[in-house]
Amino acid sequence: MKAEFDTAESNRLLRLAATHADIIAFPGGWANTTGDALQLAGIAQMEERIGYVRGLLGDRADAVEN
Repeated sequence: MKAEFDTAESNRLLRLAATHADIIAFPGGWANTTGDALQLAGIAQMEERIGYVRGLLGDRADAVEN
C-alpha cells in the first residue's frame, strides 16, 4: 500500500503554526491514510514544506525558528 501525504491537513497545521508559533518543527515523514505505514519525506518534499511555511510567515520569518 502506498502512503499518501494529506496536504490539506498539513497545510492547515502549517498555517496555524506560521500564525502563532515561535518554533516550527517538521517531522520529516507522515503516516498513510490508515495509519499503518510510515513514509519518509525526501529532500524535495521537505524543501517544499519549508518554503511553504516561509511564504506564510512574511514579516515574522526572521523571528521564527524552523
